[in-house]
Amino acid sequence: MILSVCTAAHAQQLSRVDGSPYPVAAQKPDRLYLTSESYSYSQKITLLSLQGMLARTKPEILRDAHGHAGALENYVTIDRTYYNNFSGLLARYASRFNGYILCEAKTASVNVAYSLCAILNAIAVPADIEQTAITAGYTKVLDVRGKDEAWALANYGAQFSKTIASYQAVNDDRALFVGDYSVFAGALQFWDASATGTLANAVYDRMNPSAVYFGWGAGEYNTVEQLSMHSAMIHPSDWSPNLSVLSNVPVKLPRQKAEPEEFKVVPNVHTVCSSGCRVRLTIRITGRTPIKPDLN
Repeated sequence: MILSVCTAAHAQQLSRVDGSPYPVAAQKPDRLYLTSESYSYSQKITLLSLQGMLARTKPEILRDAHGHAGALENYVTIDRTYYNNFSGLLARYASRFNGYILCEAKTASVNVAYSLCAILNAIAVPADIEQTAITAGYTKVLDVRGKDEAWALANYGAQFSKTIASYQAVNDDRALFVGDYSVFAGALQFWDASATGTLANAVYDRMNPSAVYFGWGAGEYNTVEQLSMHSAMIHPSDWSPNLSVLSNVPVKLPRQKAEPEEFKVVPNVHTVCSSGCRVRLTIRITGRTPIKPDLN
C-alpha cells in the first residue's frame, strides 16, 4: 500500500503529485544497509531515528522485516555490512549529526525524542545504551527523560510539520514502528489515550486542513471521527516498519494486464458485477417463472 500510495510517480524520479502532504527525500537511495531484527529494543529505537534522519537526504538503512529487502533488491543494492553490527552502523554516521537526544524506553520521552530529531539534527538514544552512542562518537544535545509531548508542543510546537503527525503509543513494541517516518517527516509523534483528550485536541488544532496522520489512535471510531471533524485522515500504520524508505524508492507500479470488457445493456436483465473476481451474475426477469441465475 505504501509503495503504491506514497512512492514517486515516475520510476526514475522522486516527486509527489501537486498538493501532496507527503514529504520526499532529496535523493533516491542506491544502497541500503540491511539490519537484523535481533537488535535490542533500545537499539531499534535509535535505529529508527537514524533511519529517518538519513532518509531526509537519502534513505540508507533498511530493517530486515516483512520481506522488504527482497521487494527492493531489483531497485537498490542491499548491503549486509552492518547486519549485526549496531555500534559500527552508529559510528559510520556520527559526523553527520549534532549528537543524541537522551530518552527513557517505554515512556513518553521516546515520542519527544523522535519528534525533536529533525529539529536538533540528532538521533534518539535510550539511557541504557547511552555509552554505546558516546563510544560511537556522539555527544548529548538534550535530555528529555521525564518530558512528554505537551512539553514538546509548548517548547517546539511551531517547528513541527503541519501536514504530517504520528499518533503512536510507545509503552510497548509500537515504539519500534512508524518512528522512522515521523523523524523523516519532521512530524510530532504523540499519544493520547483519548481521541478527545487535551493533548489530542492540541495536536488537531495546530495541523493544516487535509493533514495526514500515521500510526493509530486508541479506538477506531473515535479516532476517525475526530480526525474527520478536523478535515484530516489517518493511515493505520502503527505496526509498519521502513516507511521512510518505502515511500522514497521509485518503483514501477503494476498495471492491470486484462483489458476491461465494454459494458453491454441486456433488455429485461439485472446484472450484478464484481470487478475484483470478474464474476457476472445475470438474473433474467421472467414474471412468475422461477428465476434461474446464469454464472458467467
